[in-house]
This record gives sequence, C-alpha cells and structure tokens, in this order.
Amino acid sequence: MKDFVGLWERQEVEKPKLDAIRRDWSEGKVPELPYLVIGQTKAKEHIGEKLSKIDGNRMETTVIQAQYGDGKTNILKYLELYFKMHADLNIKMVYCRANSEQIDLCTFLMQHLEASCLTELVEQIVRLKSDPNYNYANLANDFNDDFSLIKEYTDKLFDKDLSDDDIRSLIFLGTGRLYSKGSFAKYNLQKLTDFNRREVFVLFMNILASRNVYLLFAIDELEKINNKSDKRMAHFFYIVS
Repeated sequence: MKDFVGLWERQEVEKPKLDAIRRDWSEGKVPELPYLVIGQTKAKEHIGEKLSKIDGNRMETTVIQAQYGDGKTNILKYLELYFKMHADLNIKMVYCRANSEQIDLCTFLMQHLEASCLTELVEQIVRLKSDPNYNYANLANDFNDDFSLIKEYTDKLFDKDLSDDDIRSLIFLGTGRLYSKGSFAKYNLQKLTDFNRREVFVLFMNILASRNVYLLFAIDELEKINNKSDKRMAHFFYIVS
C-alpha cells in the first residue's frame, strides 16, 4: 500500500504559470487551476482509498459524476500535477479525453499505454529476459483460461534472441498499432484478435508493475460517449473487471 504524502494539499505553482493565470484573470478568462481542490471531501476520500490500492492485485476503477462546472476536470488535472511533482511514487498519470467514436476501452487504453510507456516496457522486458530464473508466465496468469490464447505471443515477446527493435514491434502487435497478417507472420505468430487485447493489456500492465511502475488512467469527458447511448457507455466499460 502506497503512502501519498501531501495528497490534496496545495501544490506549488511555477512562476511562468502564475503569470499566465494572472493574465487570464485580467482578460476575464477562467484560468486552469490544478494546484488545489477546494471542498469535494467525499470525492477526495474515495479517490484516496482507491489510490492506496494501486499496487494491489487487481485494476481499481472509479467514476466521478457531477454537473458541468463542478470541478471534475480540475480534480484530474490536480492528480496529474501531484504525481508529476511526486515522481518517486512511480505512478504515471495518463490524462486523456474520451473519444465518442472509440467505444472499445481496451483499444483506447492500449493506445495511451503505448504512447506513455513504450520505453519502460521495452527496458523491463529486456531486464526480465536477462534473469534465467524469472518465470514470465506469472505475468499472464500462468496462461490459464483466456490467457492461454496469448501464450505464443508472450513466449515470442520474451525470446532471448530478439533485439530491442523486435520487442518494440511485438509491443505494437499487442497494442494493435501493427495488425496486418504479414506483421505477425514475420515472427511466425497467429494474428491476435480484438478479443485477445484484454489479456495483452493485463500482460503489459503486469510487466510495468514488475518494475514498480503503475498507471493511473484519467478519462475525461465521458459524457460524450454516454450522450451517444447507454449501450455504448456499457460497452466502453466492459473491460473493467
């Protein structure tokens, strides 16, 4: 369980940003103020409790609901700043806005995981492969249940003969950035399907956790999906379990 010292206390404002805030006020604009969250006691307690489990054995989720202008985005921006100022916690805050045309949460998160942690993934895979006693099957639930469908892919990912560039390409195959049959054939792999992405996502998250790096995905503007339809919103959250 991690200890979040100073969580919800006022964060330091850099002078250039302070000058920008003053200019916004002088021009009658609403400035971005992620340095302090006033009130919101229940939300703070709930989020703090969830964050304390970030290094646990399962993915924790929460949904912040409030009226427009009540400070949802400010809470997310505050957390983004907090973890940037407390890099020793090894928690990467990945802030992203919901895409109403992208209703597959796994694919959506994979895109942001790749953009945020590609270097860390490659480095940790190389590090784990250098340990002859490391059992990488633990990262994929020992290939039980649906994880058996990504065994071939995981075995290839941890092939000791692969270069860093090969590992990077295999990660792209896992995230869906590369998806042609030819890209998979290059590594003698069967093509992964969208059904397999959830297990690959868990694999990648466990690889990062083995390095004590944890991700906090903050998805803003979910109402854009909810406004489309309730069914679309339900499908978006299907991965979260």
